[in-house]
Amino acid sequence: MVVETHRQTIEDFYPLSSAEQRFVEECPQGIPTVISDERPTEAKDENTIRAGLIRYFLLGGCEKHRPDVTGINITGAIISDSLRLESCDTSLSLRLIKCLISKDVSASYCKIGSVCLNGSRTSALSFHGATIVGNVLFQKGFFSGGEVDFSSSKVSGNIACDRGKFRNTGKSALTLHTAEISGHVFLRDEFIAEGEVNFSSSKIGGQLSCTNAKFINREGSAIKAEGAEICGDVFLKNNFEAKGTVALHGSTIFGQLSCDGGTFENKGRKALSAQDITVKDGLFWKNVTLKSGTIDFARAKVGALSDDYESWPAGKFVITGFRYDTIIGANLNAKKRLEWLKGHGSTSFTPQPYQQLARVFGEIGHRHDRALVLETMERELRKHIRKRAAATNDHRWLSGERSIWADIKRPFRWLTDHALDWV
Repeated sequence: MVVETHRQTIEDFYPLSSAEQRFVEECPQGIPTVISDERPTEAKDENTIRAGLIRYFLLGGCEKHRPDVTGINITGAIISDSLRLESCDTSLSLRLIKCLISKDVSASYCKIGSVCLNGSRTSALSFHGATIVGNVLFQKGFFSGGEVDFSSSKVSGNIACDRGKFRNTGKSALTLHTAEISGHVFLRDEFIAEGEVNFSSSKIGGQLSCTNAKFINREGSAIKAEGAEICGDVFLKNNFEAKGTVALHGSTIFGQLSCDGGTFENKGRKALSAQDITVKDGLFWKNVTLKSGTIDFARAKVGALSDDYESWPAGKFVITGFRYDTIIGANLNAKKRLEWLKGHGSTSFTPQPYQQLARVFGEIGHRHDRALVLETMERELRKHIRKRAAATNDHRWLSGERSIWADIKRPFRWLTDHALDWV
């Protein structure tokens, strides 16, 4: 809890502007102070409230001027000076709607009620290590011209930034590294981030929704969620667009991961990095556009796979070690699936993708498809062995002889292995 060597009184702020006089009169009564219905651009006596006065009321005011339990509620004002709330402890909520916050907000390690800056404009804002008892709302035209930092914070409600714009080009635009959010995180409906959005090692109790949103950080990660734990679904769909890496590797998603209608772009680099990801429900990979870069699902593990072939551009994706419990939808044609496997961008042959596909076909009763996949795997493996032998110039004749003898025996062994399929 913050300790002050001098306890301020309302007289310390005299003379008050006309806007401040309204706020001082209305705040103790729980009446919202509405200066204007629009966000102001020019400071005047009738629209300017000092940040220090807001802090004064958040900390309880004085005996003659106690804030109402509803907290601070100001609309359409200019907040002058920096708002300093470091280590403050208050149960009150802070609502600054359509306000122009002229300088930064510093609230590291504070404890506060809900924070709502809908429609407001600010520069850098830090709630690092803070505890927010309620929701965080930066929606409806909110704009930040610097980093918005919630790293290591705890939020008992939702974080909603729908229609918000976060700009810190080439740097961190929104940071929730190691944060714990009990509810959902909504970055939707024309949300725009210019700079990195960082969820790495965070814990989200609900869903992470990034539908109809743009994430732009061409020289690094557009979204960084390495090692994150999301208890609900993750939606990167419906006009989702990322320019820069979407880094999900090592994260755990207890719901589904849906990229239906998403666009990924990162020239010469990974556009989606999902190695070692775990998705308990399904991966929905349909109508995906890869403008540039590659897609990496190496060693990923998902419950169900629902996809279309057009979303896997040949040579632009990696699925080595990719595991899925089943395939849902109409894309169960063995020949098409084999073309899918041949299109993955591994530099060397590995049998795992074929074994994985064969296992799924076997478990759903497609015995002939399973046999075709295993037969193709054996043939591709022999090709790979012959190429390696030729490349190393080592026992070429012997390798060739063994390959020919194996090809001769193959039909008979295949008939023996699968004779029961027709019984």
